[in-house]
Amino acid sequence: MAKAKKRKAKGRFWCCFPTQCRVHAGERPAPIYTVFVGGAEVNDHLLTWGEAVLLSQSYDVQGYDDVAIVDTNTNEQVEYKK
Repeated sequence: MAKAKKRKAKGRFWCCFPTQCRVHAGERPAPIYTVFVGGAEVNDHLLTWGEAVLLSQSYDVQGYDDVAIVDTNTNEQVEYKK
């Protein structure tokens, strides 16, 4: 049985869905963060660290001063650079 070549195209894997593949496991950070603004959760699914920071910075730019990133594993607020 011939081995399939591993190819990437535009950030997606040709061989599989990255979160289910043993070959690419660990290449994508696990989404474990959520963002709160004014005590209300503003995202509808868990986010990676980069996604959470981008979302929180977008609310900071809009003038909100009560923006928080929360780690869902520990339920603690995480500090980030504004």
